[in-house]
Formats: sequence, C-alpha cells, structure tokens
Amino acid sequence: MSISYEQLEVKIADWARQEEAVRAVLVIGSRAWALDEVDEGSDLDLVIFTTQPSLYWRDLAWLQKIENCWVSAAKPPLNSMPVWLPVVVVFSDRLRVDFVFHGIPDKCTASSSLQEVIVASPYAYVFSPFTRVLFDRGGLVGILAIPGGEYHPVLPDQPAFANHLKQFWLQAIHIAQLIQRGELWRADQILHCELRRNLLALIEWHAMVMQGPAVNLWPRGRFLEKWADPRVISEINREGKAGGRKYRLEELFTICDLYRSLAQEIAHSLGFTLPLREIAVIDEWLSQVASF
Repeated sequence: MSISYEQLEVKIADWARQEEAVRAVLVIGSRAWALDEVDEGSDLDLVIFTTQPSLYWRDLAWLQKIENCWVSAAKPPLNSMPVWLPVVVVFSDRLRVDFVFHGIPDKCTASSSLQEVIVASPYAYVFSPFTRVLFDRGGLVGILAIPGGEYHPVLPDQPAFANHLKQFWLQAIHIAQLIQRGELWRADQILHCELRRNLLALIEWHAMVMQGPAVNLWPRGRFLEKWADPRVISEINREGKAGGRKYRLEELFTICDLYRSLAQEIAHSLGFTLPLREIAVIDEWLSQVASF
C-alpha cells in the first residue's frame, strides 16, 4: 500500500505524541511553506526538539514505530555540537526524511513557549521566516512565523576582508600544486569544499553590498539563483569535461577570476583596499605552476 508525504507526516505526529521526551516536531525547508517549489525531489525536513536528542540519534529502532524504513543512517553532529543531531531516513515509497534532534536550549524551561525555544536555538535562522508545526506538546499547530531568525551574515571589516582574500589565494595555490602532482582527489576536496566555502562567504557579502542589507539570503547557498549575482549562477551552471589535470586547472582559474571580480566590487563599495601585493605574488606563482 502506497503512502504519501502528507500521510507520513500524520504518522510522525502520532509517534511524537507518544514520546514524552519529544517537545515539538517542526517542518522546515520547502515543505514548510514554499509549497509552489515542492516537487518529487523535495524531501521532508524535520527538527524535533527533545530533552534526549542522543537517545533517538544513537538507536534508530524508533523509526519502525512510524513506518516501514528502507534505509537509515545517523550523520555526524553539526560542528560537533550535541544540540543538533541529524538522522537521514528513506521510508516506504522512497519518501526521504531528514530528521534533526535538537536539544532544548539551556535558557529555556518546561514552561517556555515553542516560539521562545526556537528563538533561543543557535540555529534559529533555519526556521525563518516560517516553520510548520506538526506537533507541539503545548498545543500549537500550523504555520508559525519566527521573527528575528533571519539569516544575516555580518559584513567584514578591512582586516577581516583582506585576511579572507589571502586565505582564498593560499588555498588556490595549494590546489594548483596538488593538481600538478597528480593528487587529484585531494585537489578536488579542497576545490569543491574549502575553496567554495570561502567563495560562498564572498558571494553573500557581495549580495549584501550590491543589493542592500534587506536582501533575502539563505544559509549554505540555498536558493542561490534567486539572490546571487548572475555571474555566480553562470559559473555554477558552466559545463565542462570532467576529469584530467587541465580541466581542473581551468575550473580553478574560472573560480579565481570570479572571486577577483566580486572582491574588487566589494572593496570599491566599502572603501576597502585589496591585498594587491600578496595577490600578485600568488597570481605569478599560479601561472608558473600551471605552465609545468
């Protein structure tokens, strides 16, 4: 017998009602409120506030109380913090659910409202601007507006900006050296994780500077195509032939060109100076490495 996401939500709420350690179950992401963006690939993202997050994260037997589970796995804690413990599950009919078991913030008590619990979370921005309440032991249901939880990165000052840029160029030269040595796995790891993480911060700053502080940013690059500069989207969608040293170097230089352009515009708008001497040294070094 097939099951829908709507039916699965009912079963999860029924399960939570029987678990005394569960305070609330909240839907975040596209299935919380952006129903026009939900498609077959949209999974169900849930945050469960509980007094015993480790209990549900370490032993996944509770899943079978909800629905037949095909595959499940506990993921490492976010930032090694026990307040945020993720579990990924695929139920019957390929319904994927990302559970997060969230501890009750220290400043909250048993009498705290659900809104107070959410706002006290170090990850309050993931619930903004709305979350949908599947279950709340205090009786709340439906869509819940979360004020003050918006994701607003802080613009850097001059020293932090310069240091961020220098980190990027040092990562870039390290990647180029790894590519030339044939250590392609390690090069890809730094290129696609560490370097792009640095780039993402710059993309966020650029959007804030060019579009104003009211720009609707999302964490971790979500909905990037809606708020980032079109050049960023063009680079992301750029097609290339995967594999080989030449392709990886071309990808690295494309990212470097985009980074340089965004950094120059940010510096101009904020009145910052670029670390031109250091960048010139790395640029020359990159050219030499690429020519071998």
